[in-house]
Amino acid sequence: MVVKENNDTNRKKFALIDRMQSGLAALIGIQSSQKHQNDFEQNSPWSYITMGILLISGFIILILNIVQWVI
Repeated sequence: MVVKENNDTNRKKFALIDRMQSGLAALIGIQSSQKHQNDFEQNSPWSYITMGILLISGFIILILNIVQWVI
C-alpha cells in the first residue's frame, strides 16, 4: 500500500515537471508538433493552460524586476 502511494506521488511530480517542460518549450517555440499532440491526447488541456498562465506571469514579474533594478 505504501508503494502505491509513493508511485502516485512520483507520477504527480513527473506530471508537473512534464507540464512545466511542455509549457517552457511552447513559450520559447521549440516544442515539436508530435510532443504537442501527445500532450493534449493524454491529458486535460486545463493543466497546460494553468501552467502557461503561471509561466507567463512569472516571466512578466521577472521582466518588471529587471527593469526596476536597471532604472
